Amino acid sequence: MAEKKTYEPLDELLESTGMKYSAIAEKSNIDKSYLYRLRKKPSKLDGELILRQLVLIKISFLIFHIFLQRKLTNCNKKLARKEFINERIN
Repeated sequence: MAEKKTYEPLDELLESTGMKYSAIAEKSNIDKSYLYRLRKKPSKLDGELILRQLVLIKISFLIFHIFLQRKLTNCNKKLARKEFINERIN
């Protein structure tokens, strides 16, 4: 049986996202060939790329946080209106 050329735990993690490798590379703002080299030898990951990824993660988290806050605010407004209407009816 042929030996796998890439680091299996990293491949499993990447595959668990449900995204294709090309999409992961694009979202990570790196070249597909660089992603492949990282999959072969993750220790080649340089500090600059790590920082760039952390910034992207932080931005993504902030966007998600803002989105979630807006959804919760809308839900709270709808709930308050329902309670107000129920109080008027009863």
